[in-house]
Amino acid sequence: MYEDDWPPDSQDGPKETFLDICSADSNLSEDPFPEDLWEIDTRLDPFHGNNRRRAYSQGLMWLGHALWLPTSFDLSGLITRIKEEGSDWCYRPPIWATDGSRVILEPIPELKRIQRRVNRLLERQFRTPKDVFGFSGGSCLDVAQRHRQGGSTMCFDLRHAFFTVSRDMVYKALQSEKKQYGFSKTVAEMISLLCTYSPATLDLKAKFWCGNTFLPQGAPSSPRLFDISLHRLDRKLRRLATRVNGRVSRFADNYYFSVPADEFSPRLQKAIICEVHIKGFYAHKVRVANRGEMCRILGYNVADTAITTTRDFRRKLRGQLYMLESLIDRCDAYEDALCRVNGMMAWAQNLPQPLLDAHARCLHKILNP
Repeated sequence: MYEDDWPPDSQDGPKETFLDICSADSNLSEDPFPEDLWEIDTRLDPFHGNNRRRAYSQGLMWLGHALWLPTSFDLSGLITRIKEEGSDWCYRPPIWATDGSRVILEPIPELKRIQRRVNRLLERQFRTPKDVFGFSGGSCLDVAQRHRQGGSTMCFDLRHAFFTVSRDMVYKALQSEKKQYGFSKTVAEMISLLCTYSPATLDLKAKFWCGNTFLPQGAPSSPRLFDISLHRLDRKLRRLATRVNGRVSRFADNYYFSVPADEFSPRLQKAIICEVHIKGFYAHKVRVANRGEMCRILGYNVADTAITTTRDFRRKLRGQLYMLESLIDRCDAYEDALCRVNGMMAWAQNLPQPLLDAHARCLHKILNP
């Protein structure tokens, strides 16, 4: 796939443009090699030389190889155009939610394929901490179990989280730290240009308080880049939790901070909010649950070391079980209803005995028609 004289600047004929190479259904549609052969060592990115032009050329070559792009692909032209004109031309028109609280910015298929490869590169390069869940793995129940033994818990989320992460934040987060992980400045800048949206329209700035650049919701690389951009804040809160003998967890943009004390200290609460603001984010929906009070964690009720589902969830499960049993009794197709019930039962914790009996009765009728 790759030739010895890469990049092909000296080859005859014009280089194919971004849209030409993608519309021709080149090797960007699927990975050219199986998963077990995708073994590029992403730590071999030593281009920190003083010659800026040489560093850019070497970083461009390294990123092209790391993303398995064909040699005829004009990656330099794409990056240059985004840097000069912005990346809004690479995205479809915004799709707003009915209540206006969220907007989806989906990249065009050509850029989406590149961002998917960038996402795979980031998965191999950056390790996920054990207290981070959501985009990088883990379930809501894992977070609830981590904080069931806490005396008091503080919960908050980040307001307009994706829109708060600017291109500069992504660029700094991707750079190498103590030569352990990350990329050079050149490669970090290229990835930040390929995976962020710019310039933001006036409607987006007014609605989400965002700057001129941000992570678009709808890009395949945005969740992973969001986790990477929060590494410094996660590390700071982790150190603060260690000092007070507490525990902190993050699920996507939701934070949970538990301490063994019966009451959560107002001074500690202010320190946490201050650290969040220093890192450029805004704490939103701050709640504190002291010992003996119920704490809502990602759809679960946590109180006195017990984890239970919410009343609304039990009501919905009761309705699904009634529908499933009715379909079984009428000998109608019940497969879809059974899938919904099984999914809800996998989520449920400490259900009341009548719901467990109804579920067992449905399974008995299915196995013994």
